[in-house]
Amino acid sequence: YTVKAFKSYCTSTATFTPGICAGVFEQTNLLNASLFPNPTSDILNLIVSDLKVNSLDLEIHSLSGQMLEHFYFENITGKIEAQINVSQFPAGIYLFKLDNTQEIATYRVVIK
Repeated sequence: YTVKAFKSYCTSTATFTPGICAGVFEQTNLLNASLFPNPTSDILNLIVSDLKVNSLDLEIHSLSGQMLEHFYFENITGKIEAQINVSQFPAGIYLFKLDNTQEIATYRVVIK
C-alpha cells in the first residue's frame, strides 16, 4: 500500500506491506484454555492448563461491552477446571475474557 499525506505545501509518501492480521477470535490458545461445549445453554466447562501464575480473572461480556459476570481464581497449582452456569443469560453471543496478568485471551461463546 502507498499512503500520501498532505499538509500545506508539503507532501509525504510512505509505502508499507501489512503483515499477518489476527482478530480477537483467531488467537484463542494463548492461555492453553478450553471452553466447552460451545454452543451451550446451561453449563460451560472451563479448563486452563499450564498456568505460570497463581491467579486468573474470567470476565463475561455482552457484545456491547457490558461486563455481566466476573470470576477470580487464586492459589492455582498449574491447572483450573471449573463449571460455569450460564443459564441465566439470554440466548446470544458472549465474550469470555481470560487474564492471567501476563496474557489476555478472549473467546466467543454462543448461549442458546
